[in-house]
Amino acid sequence: MRQQADFDVVICGGGLAGLGLARQLSLSQPGLRILLLEKQKRPLPAACHKVGESTVEGAAHWFCRTLELDGYINRVHLRKFGLRFFTGGSVEPFEDRIELGGSSFSVLPSYQLDRGILENDLRDSVEKSGVRLLEGSVVRGIHLGCGQPHQVVYRREREKESRTVTGRWVVDALGRRRMLQTSLQLGEASKHKASACWWRTAGEVDIDAFASSDRHRWRTRVQERRWFSTNHLMGDGYWVWLIPLASDATSLGIVAEEKRHPIRERKDYAGALQWLGRHEPTLARAVEKTSPLDFLALKHFSHSAQQVFSHDRWSTIGEAAVFTDPLYSHGSDLVAWACGATAHLIRLDSAGTLDQDTAALHNEIFLETVATMTELFQDMYGVFADEEVMLHKLLWDCAYYWAFVAPMAFRRLYERPEALARCLEPARRFRLLNRRFQELCRRWSAARPRRRRDPGRYGFRSCDWVNRIRLRLLQEESDDRFLAGLDSALGRFEEMFQVTQERAAPFSDCSARSDEPSESLKSRMADLRRQQWSCDPNGSGSSQQDLDRMRAQLEKYLVPAFDSD
Repeated sequence: MRQQADFDVVICGGGLAGLGLARQLSLSQPGLRILLLEKQKRPLPAACHKVGESTVEGAAHWFCRTLELDGYINRVHLRKFGLRFFTGGSVEPFEDRIELGGSSFSVLPSYQLDRGILENDLRDSVEKSGVRLLEGSVVRGIHLGCGQPHQVVYRREREKESRTVTGRWVVDALGRRRMLQTSLQLGEASKHKASACWWRTAGEVDIDAFASSDRHRWRTRVQERRWFSTNHLMGDGYWVWLIPLASDATSLGIVAEEKRHPIRERKDYAGALQWLGRHEPTLARAVEKTSPLDFLALKHFSHSAQQVFSHDRWSTIGEAAVFTDPLYSHGSDLVAWACGATAHLIRLDSAGTLDQDTAALHNEIFLETVATMTELFQDMYGVFADEEVMLHKLLWDCAYYWAFVAPMAFRRLYERPEALARCLEPARRFRLLNRRFQELCRRWSAARPRRRRDPGRYGFRSCDWVNRIRLRLLQEESDDRFLAGLDSALGRFEEMFQVTQERAAPFSDCSARSDEPSESLKSRMADLRRQQWSCDPNGSGSSQQDLDRMRAQLEKYLVPAFDSD
């Protein structure tokens, strides 16, 4: 006989993921009895020390439309001026670095979120919707029931004895504690070995002030302040973020490949400043007289899992599930996806139609995407200082996000298993192609001499096929039409791969770098020429006209735009 649970859903952890799921469930399935257990008590500091301030289009859509926070976010938080990249390493003067980013705000909004403000307000919101929120509660254990309600053991602040509550569903949103995955031995280490340190400082760190005082043209070649962007400074084996916050604070972080820049060099704020002085001197001078509001360092932040959803009525979301890399701000998209999938599985269970195959499908497509995302970063930090290669890589990586990842939030594909299943085959095809593209970038960067490109601003919108993929997110279309468009997008990726291969192959004028012997360099070049890069053994099916069109679009993109694009 089935026992009656105390709650329909017990969510362990009240950070961004746990609160987001609680709000989504209360909006989409009113009447569910939801308990949310959270260790920290209100009020959280406005500039809360959490990663996840920067959102991109998919997560922004989830916050604004699915969670119905559009008016609130536009009123309280900052509209983002897109992602902006400065490649090439510590070039001075700063305006001589390659800049990749838009000249005006996009029609697809994204935001910079003050996590403390957001989570304080979300707590108020979910309580008003009927969610029972117990702050000051430390989860001590999760015991899965075999056909019976799950048990969650927790202890309240100032209480010596633990309490036990039962839930038909249990969701682990406890962050890096990863309680469920650890107990079930489902966690998976990542091959991407990178580390990060980050902090907040009061006031603005204005990147527009980084240029020399006489470089008026650099300052005015964009229509808005660069300060509103998520700004990335990229060099050999590392990148640095600058994120503005509405609470009159700036979030800064240094992310680096561990073997090139070990975290012990940046284990505290003094070490981080010294590191910036060596690698990003312009930024170091801008922040050297500021004091941090907080500081944290984390080694080997990337991790994955063998399973995140179960038909046995449990799931893991947020960092309790997976984490890839903060570059490109994908983390909130994976939170949105995992929350959406969990809400869908709970709805099926309530209707008595949840089965093992549906849960397995959600796991397969989610973890396939996480694996592809991780391969964007794994062993790729070494090309960040290569301007030529990075212009190609950034275009490819961002086009992938708009084609494959953002539609999950915009189209809520996790609510339609039939459509979701049809996304698996193109996702697998892209993963194979992406592996070879990233390897091409690594080999290209290793084989070619590092030459400075003419400084200028480059924009994704100048590449027509990528811009069309991005703007399709605004279209309402049937699943059949969307999937046909996804197949067409794969054709464009194949063509870009072939055209990039052509650009990478001819190294007849290449000479050895000072840090690599001539014979080793020749071997790399010969190996690169021998590779057959197409993931389709029969060819991509693209005509010569298709390839000519792709060459023309890439050439247009690779010309710096000094005015609006």
